[in-house]
Amino acid sequence: MFTPELVKYIGLKSVTYSYSRSKRFHHYLMHICVGGTLALLVLLAGYMLNRPPLHEDLGLTLEEKAKKDGYFVERHEAITEDGFVLGLFRLYKTQGQPVLLLHGFSLSPESFVFNFYGKGLAYHLADAGYDIWLGCNRGNLHSRKHLYLAENQREFWDWSANEMVYFDVPALVQKVLNLTHSAQLHAIGHSQGGTITATALSIFPDLRSQVKSLTMIASPPGKIPKLSFSIRLLSHHFTQQVLHLCGIHKLADPPSSLAVTIAHYLPILAPFFAHSAFNPSLTGEDPALSLIASARLLGGISLKSFEYVRQLANSSNNHPVFFNYGPSLNMLIYHSPIAPEIDYSVIGVPVAYFAGKADEFTSVSEKSLMKEQLGRWSEVHEVGYDHDHMGLLLSGKPQYLEELLVFLSSKRIS
Repeated sequence: MFTPELVKYIGLKSVTYSYSRSKRFHHYLMHICVGGTLALLVLLAGYMLNRPPLHEDLGLTLEEKAKKDGYFVERHEAITEDGFVLGLFRLYKTQGQPVLLLHGFSLSPESFVFNFYGKGLAYHLADAGYDIWLGCNRGNLHSRKHLYLAENQREFWDWSANEMVYFDVPALVQKVLNLTHSAQLHAIGHSQGGTITATALSIFPDLRSQVKSLTMIASPPGKIPKLSFSIRLLSHHFTQQVLHLCGIHKLADPPSSLAVTIAHYLPILAPFFAHSAFNPSLTGEDPALSLIASARLLGGISLKSFEYVRQLANSSNNHPVFFNYGPSLNMLIYHSPIAPEIDYSVIGVPVAYFAGKADEFTSVSEKSLMKEQLGRWSEVHEVGYDHDHMGLLLSGKPQYLEELLVFLSSKRIS
C-alpha cells in the first residue's frame, strides 16, 4: 500500500529528477550554442581574412578616377529653363567628335567610367578618339543645385522623366555644342538615358538638327514587363505618401562606404547594396566583384520617377506614353484627359539599339517593338547579347562595342 507519505516522497523525487535533467539539458544546449557561435566566428574571420581588400578606386571621385587612368577631365554645368543646374563632365584623350552619354534610371555618369572588369564605355570611346561628355540628369548627385529652390524642399524633387525630356536633354545638348563649337553631336543613352533622348528628339524638331546619331543601350521601348519587389513597393502610392510625410522625397543615393565595406566582407548581404540587375557570371566573369562593380552606380532620383516606372509597368498600352498626371492635369498639360503616346517614328536621326537577351526589363517582344516603332530610323538592332540590364555597361567584355564603333564611324560629323 502507498501511504500518503510515500506518495509525497516519490512525487518530490520525480520533480527533483525532472528539474535536474532539465537543468543538465539547458547546460549542454548552452555549451553547444556557445561552441557553435565561436566556431562560426572563427570560420567567418578566416573567410574575411581571405577576401581581397576593397578596391582602391572605390574612394575616388569621377574626376580623380579619370585622371588616374590617364584621361583629361573637365567639369561644367548646364542650366535648364526651369532652373536646375546640371552637372556635365568632359573626358577625352584627343578632342574629336563630341559624344554625349546619358545615364540610366537612378544611376550616375560613374556607370560609364567605373568598371572593375575592364574599361568603362566612356574609356573605350575616348580611346577611339571621341570627345566624351557625361551628362547628369536633375536630382543626380552631381545635379543637386537649383537657381531658386533648395535641395531639401519637396518642390525640388517634383519631377519625373517628363521634365528630363523637356528640359534636361535640350540643355545638355546645347551646352556641349556651345563648348565644342560643333554643329552636331552623337548621343548615347543607357536605359532611361536612351529613352528620354529618343523622346526629346520626337517632340523637338530643332534638336534633330543638333544630334547626328542616337545609340540606345538596354532602353525599355514602352511597357516594362517586370519590376523588382523593391521598385514596386517604392512606387506604390501609399508608400510614396508615407515617405513624403517623413520628409523623404528622393531615393537611390549611393551606398555609404560603411555599407559597401560590410557587404564586401559579408557577400550574403551584397544584394541589399549592389544593383540587382547585374549578373557577371553571364559572361564568365567573377561574381565576387559584382558589389564593387555596382557600388559607384547609384546617383539618386525623385520619388515621382518611381511612380512613372509603375505607370509604365501597369500600362495596358505597349507603346511608350508620357507621365499620367490624372484626367484634370492631363487636360491642362496635354489638352487631353489621357497621357499621349510617344511617337518614335518621327525621331529624325539614325538609331542603333543594343540589348541583352537576359535583360528582364525588356522582353523579346518589347525589343522587337522598338524596331517597329523607330521604323526607317532603325539602322542597327542587335538584342541577342549575353548580357543583362547592367551587364551591357559593367561587363569587361561588352559584346556590342565593335558594332557601336562601326555605327559611329559611319555617321561622321562634317
